[in-house]
Amino acid sequence: MIHRVLITTACFAMTTMAAAQSPCPGSIIAWGIDDPTHSWDYGQVSNTPAGDDFIAISSAEFNNLALRADGSIVSWGSNVHGQVSNVPTGTGFVAIAAGYHCLAVHQDGTIHAWGQDTHGQVSNTPTGNDFVDVAAGYQFSVALRADGSLVAWGRDDYGQVSNTPAGGGIVEIAAGGFHTLARRGNGGLLAWGWNFDGQVGGTPQTLGFTGIAAGAFHSTAMDADGNLVGWGYNETGQSSPPSGSGYYTAGGGGGHGLAVNVDSHLVAWGMTHDAGGQNFGQVSDAPDGFGFFAVDAGAFHSIALRLPSGRAPVVGDMDCNGIVDVSDLLILLANWGKCDPGDPCAADLDGNGVVDVSDLLILLGNWG
Repeated sequence: MIHRVLITTACFAMTTMAAAQSPCPGSIIAWGIDDPTHSWDYGQVSNTPAGDDFIAISSAEFNNLALRADGSIVSWGSNVHGQVSNVPTGTGFVAIAAGYHCLAVHQDGTIHAWGQDTHGQVSNTPTGNDFVDVAAGYQFSVALRADGSLVAWGRDDYGQVSNTPAGGGIVEIAAGGFHTLARRGNGGLLAWGWNFDGQVGGTPQTLGFTGIAAGAFHSTAMDADGNLVGWGYNETGQSSPPSGSGYYTAGGGGGHGLAVNVDSHLVAWGMTHDAGGQNFGQVSDAPDGFGFFAVDAGAFHSIALRLPSGRAPVVGDMDCNGIVDVSDLLILLANWGKCDPGDPCAADLDGNGVVDVSDLLILLGNWG
């Protein structure tokens, strides 16, 4: 897997896997609803920012966030709750989560929150400087501390907050509409919240998973071979990801999913039409080509990050020079045994929360 950039999503919460991302910046590609006369079009596609210095994306129902290489945040789409106009300024942010309310983690370990605040999902944001990741569900929030423990706040009618597991060992989180997923360092999965469609109860009980993603009412996980597993609501096929191995990241939307395979191609599945039969293209218009390394999905739109010139990501290429060499080995050794708050863990190639022998073996396997 590639560099673990912290990326989460919400607002009818859709969350992309936080594992296997490229540390190298790229440009944003967006597709789907793009009709200014439609009430669901807030410019979430047409207002996509230009530039090739983005390292993370987060898509919500009708709005998006993106993180630049300098740690500044860009927001576009729906601004009904101030999701765009109230985005924090400055640099140094390391994790983002878009939704009716939005969250971001600064390199100093503090959480910034803005947007809708009906259940304290903004105003009750915890203080402290040891946070490393955030996920925003529908009117509730979840955060991951550096010690692997979780904190949740906001709406709690289905146990989204009160049933949050205690203890440590968590390395990744993802929030759905009314449920939350977490992944331990050993690849075991945890789920809590609303289980009406099996998005909690259907969670696999085996170990060895390397990534998780939460759609509005469905869930997805990826194993060490790049196989995708889906469970939960499946009316439009959103819980039926493509078969086969070799995928390295995925994201969940309202009724569709996205993934990137080892060749850095995009794959999309699930809902192609709304209830009225209109096709907005969030699945069918997925772009061709190489170089994709991150994906996320809203209700009727999708976004992706692509490396310059469409070149394929190279696992272990932490200095972005297109080859795994001595400079990458030095970066890995400098981060040996740690994955600190504010450090995006560029050398944590297997996404287990620590830089160790397994990361060294991955790097050497891609040498040159």
